Amino acid sequence: MGDRFAIQELSESDHKIWDDLVQNSDQGTVFHEFDWLKLMEKYTDSKLILLTATYGDEIFAGIPLFLQESYACLIKRILSPPYPTMVHYLGPIFNGYNHWKENIRQYRLSCFQKKLDEYLQRINPHSILIVTPPNMLDMRSLSQAGYLVMPKYTYVADVSDLKHVWKGFKKKLRSSIMKAEKNGLRIEEANLSGYNLVTHLLSDRIKEKGQRLEVSSEYLFEVYRTFHPKNLRVVICGYEQEDLGGLVSTQHKDKVTIWLCATEKSPKFASPTDLLYWETIKWTNENGYRYCEILFAESQVEYKSKYNFGLVSYFSARKMRRGYSLIANTYNIIRNRH
Repeated sequence: MGDRFAIQELSESDHKIWDDLVQNSDQGTVFHEFDWLKLMEKYTDSKLILLTATYGDEIFAGIPLFLQESYACLIKRILSPPYPTMVHYLGPIFNGYNHWKENIRQYRLSCFQKKLDEYLQRINPHSILIVTPPNMLDMRSLSQAGYLVMPKYTYVADVSDLKHVWKGFKKKLRSSIMKAEKNGLRIEEANLSGYNLVTHLLSDRIKEKGQRLEVSSEYLFEVYRTFHPKNLRVVICGYEQEDLGGLVSTQHKDKVTIWLCATEKSPKFASPTDLLYWETIKWTNENGYRYCEILFAESQVEYKSKYNFGLVSYFSARKMRRGYSLIANTYNIIRNRH
């Protein structure tokens, strides 16, 4: 490895350097923005570590890491993203990744991984879990460094041609949307009250499954306060005088991502969710964004596949010290009792 490669921590005063990297990276998302990272740090009892990698004077990569320590530092974990934040992916970003020649990309990814591992060895965590963003297919460096790499999936479509997108929908979906419009379901832009409606309904749905929404309401409020309306949009679906549910999307660079969606039980004659998704796809096109993303396509379920968006992969990469799984299981048992 050439001596010109280096990795270093950024201080909080260097946040503009970080956000410029996010903006210029093919992998950079709204979740990588410094302000969102700081909210994740605040509400997950973790320490944010911003790393950038340089080749000479050029910053060509970066990764946000979160150090979580439990039981008087007996358990140390490195996460990207941390839990719980309702952020599906985070991980490394690269400046120019899609424009590098294959030999340059392979060399830089390898050097970045080696420098990252050297840095992590000084922390000596019990476990590392990194979930990469989309637009990063080459996982060989992580695999060769001893990480267990597993694929994950999201749906993304180019919505520049709205007629083509509409024709691509399953016929039953098109009928559902037209029926919802014909029967008077309405879509409206919303503010904090609509945002709260979505998060409360989402919490109720999770409780119905015997689980709980572990992300804090304070975190969700600060996400809204920080990113609405520039990077966060809220719409609600109603019928007559009743609000049936809503959808929260993020917008960043050329992509709109459907982040949260929850509705009451649907009327017999129409699906609020179908109309919410369609109106968001239309808004994406009409406001100059090229791509629309439907998050979380891990299981093969019809309610997301019926839009016939393209399946896009991203990856989780995990490494654990020997014996950590026993410690982690004991910790989770104790945690669940409180």
